[in-house]
Amino acid sequence: NESTLEASPLIKDIPPVELDKLVPAHNQLAPWLIQDYQCNLIVDTAPPFNAQVESIRGGSGILKNQSTCPFNAFAIHRLGAEPLKEPLLGLSPMVRGNLVHEILYRLWKGWKTSQQLSQLSAAEISDEVDRQVDAVLTEQGPKNPVLLGIRYKQLEHQRLVKLILQWLELEKTRPSFNVIATEQRASISFGQLKLSLQIDRIDSIDGKQVIIDYKTGNVSANDWLGERPKDPQLPLYLLANPTPLAGCTFAQLKSNNLKFNGLSESQLIPDIRVSDNWSLQVQEWQSAIHNLASEFIQGNSQLRVYNKTAFAYQNYLLPLNRWHEYEAIRTQLKSSDRQLEGRN
Repeated sequence: NESTLEASPLIKDIPPVELDKLVPAHNQLAPWLIQDYQCNLIVDTAPPFNAQVESIRGGSGILKNQSTCPFNAFAIHRLGAEPLKEPLLGLSPMVRGNLVHEILYRLWKGWKTSQQLSQLSAAEISDEVDRQVDAVLTEQGPKNPVLLGIRYKQLEHQRLVKLILQWLELEKTRPSFNVIATEQRASISFGQLKLSLQIDRIDSIDGKQVIIDYKTGNVSANDWLGERPKDPQLPLYLLANPTPLAGCTFAQLKSNNLKFNGLSESQLIPDIRVSDNWSLQVQEWQSAIHNLASEFIQGNSQLRVYNKTAFAYQNYLLPLNRWHEYEAIRTQLKSSDRQLEGRN
């Protein structure tokens, strides 16, 4: 962001000191406060979701969080728990991802077909990409002041142009396709729970439709599989689409690792996995997603971790879910139960 960082003059002359010398070991609570008989542990459950009195947002993220840890999903989407904002140098990964989405949306909104792309010269494609990248970065400047710096904007412009051109080269290797929808809004309901969705793109290939979702990080279609899919986003899009779909895939736009990663009924896009039984796979997704939605609606808020990686990214919830105390609390509850049984 064109700024030089150095130690504050207030502290740069202070020599380093070991942490244990600054903060000696001490009891967090005075001994007279640590009295087991003064503390009761109560096992409780969350109330069922009621759309008439609760307003929630989150789209597919609701079911992804429910799959990761039911309590965290309850805390985020029903209690409104949010992380504190942290200072950040440059653009966040989310903003960078949104920039890629917007640029590709504008490009395909104009081109619409692979045939039109193939008819353009390399110079024409490069000029159009350059123009759209510049337009998007300029529009995002007021929202992301770091882009107002000339040098930083130039670097981001170069990065995006290179990434998008590399991706378009990969798109050129595909069989003929038509882009029939971009940024298409959809919705799906599970009882009182209504999820609003936005599908990045739908392609038609030999008369069959495939959902494409842009990602700028590492992704895997394996996260869609099993009785409790780690990331049900694309299967959810597939179920919400009014027209039957023949596949869904991530478009991974990660520098030096650009690829499609998905699942379809046949080899509609090079390198994506072909399902042994597509109709059965869709049924399995429908069952798994309905189960996750039912859990959320019924108020299932167990502190149980199903996806350790995703749970680690929700560490801002640790003071609320008290995960590090979980085993101690369970032990205390079991002890209390045994004492009650003994009295009876």
